[in-house]
Amino acid sequence: MNKPQSTDSNYWDGVYSAFHQNNPPRASVWNEQPTPFFVRLIPWLKFYGIRNMMDAGCGDGRNLKPFIEASFDIIGTDYSKEAIGYCNGRYQNQENLRLICCPLDNIPCEPQSLDVVICDHVLVHIRNVTDVIKQFRALLKKGGYALLEFTSCQDSTFGQGIRLSEREFLQHGVYLRYDEPPDFTAMLSQAGFDVLCFTSEASIDPPHGPGYVRKQRHAHHSYFVVARRLA
Repeated sequence: MNKPQSTDSNYWDGVYSAFHQNNPPRASVWNEQPTPFFVRLIPWLKFYGIRNMMDAGCGDGRNLKPFIEASFDIIGTDYSKEAIGYCNGRYQNQENLRLICCPLDNIPCEPQSLDVVICDHVLVHIRNVTDVIKQFRALLKKGGYALLEFTSCQDSTFGQGIRLSEREFLQHGVYLRYDEPPDFTAMLSQAGFDVLCFTSEASIDPPHGPGYVRKQRHAHHSYFVVARRLA
């Protein structure tokens, strides 16, 4: 397979700069609001004394806001320096936020230093998903939680573009993979996680601006997973 342009950080820099350079009405390329699944879990995380967490692939920061406001110590990472720059401007002087520009498979944080890793609508673009999940495991404390989104085959974008395999496609240079419960439960088990539960959720996204492939409103379907790091 030719290397997808979406594996290059310059591609994502272009997505964010094309969206934000004209003072758009929304604060994020992807959606104005944080993803409800993660917001719903905030009381549960606080009840169990969770403090340290990471938003892996935070983009321009829509999921950072509720955790900052809930006083978690949060690290936001993204491969795009444009996205991290936007987060810096949006959340400047937040003492409980640290931002890092890095790829998901090489996050420069201390091993076993985090209580929670969240990852939202990012693994869909990652071919070596198991390697990335193993990286998450290495960063989590024993018993820590991975809260992950997997885009499903029920998604409205499934089947579009050049088919690379049964569930992998290249859509205008963007790599996308689609996973079902047997896929992600096997990957998580292989990486040293126990899947505690998952939900099946649908959503509607707005257009993502001139730099990304989807310029019209569209429907998504995902599985959101709660997994715990084993010993």
